[in-house]
Amino acid sequence: MDAAGEGSREFAFSGEDFKALRSLVHRVTGISLSESKRNLVYGRLSRRLRALQLGSFVEYRQLLEADPEGSEMVEFVNAITTNLTSWTSCPCAARWMSSSAAM
Repeated sequence: MDAAGEGSREFAFSGEDFKALRSLVHRVTGISLSESKRNLVYGRLSRRLRALQLGSFVEYRQLLEADPEGSEMVEFVNAITTNLTSWTSCPCAARWMSSSAAM
């Protein structure tokens, strides 16, 4: 098992996977995830991979990139932000929710 404890993981989760997903989270929600959230991201998104019957995080990233306005992006945001208190306390999230509610 490697230092990050990834030896027994169901899906490979590279540094590039985490970096790309962390960047997407920030771009879409304004939430900045630290390296310490790597296991949280893996755990929450691996459920999505199973539900979609995908074999890798690369495939999942490609799915999100192919349809950035699609329903899976909503699932992605929900998976990451559920029980994440910074989502509701982040000023940028409040602005986004206010502007979305006005639509």
